[in-house]
Amino acid sequence: MKLKYINALMDMAERFAQTSEATRLKVGALIYRDGAILSLGINGAPSGWPSESCEGVDGQTLPHVRHAESAALEKLWLSTETSKGACLFVTHSPCFQCALKIKSAQISKVYFREHYKCSKGVDYLNSVGVECLQVIQQEVFK
Repeated sequence: MKLKYINALMDMAERFAQTSEATRLKVGALIYRDGAILSLGINGAPSGWPSESCEGVDGQTLPHVRHAESAALEKLWLSTETSKGACLFVTHSPCFQCALKIKSAQISKVYFREHYKCSKGVDYLNSVGVECLQVIQQEVFK
């Protein structure tokens, strides 16, 4: 994929992240294949939950909050599209639990901007053949 498209898709993931109701960390993700965006997701409370319930009084993310990657994958459940062979663009590298879902969804490549607090998700994905690439200042790094 051309660098200009990687940058544009990463910019879109970042723009959608800004719509998250989370206060500590806003994360956006999109799933892309064959020239089309298949799904978008942001981190936040599930539908019907108060938006201010993303973080507890200690500032930590509450257990019911859905990660952006999961939200994007769940939207595909209701469509006729498949994530098999798709690329995931996400503002922060996936956590381990999201990495398990990404592998199960047969996503082939993950582009991310910032490292998450733990590298276990990226380490796992790389070990099972899902290439993870960091996009920094308009360049891509392994």
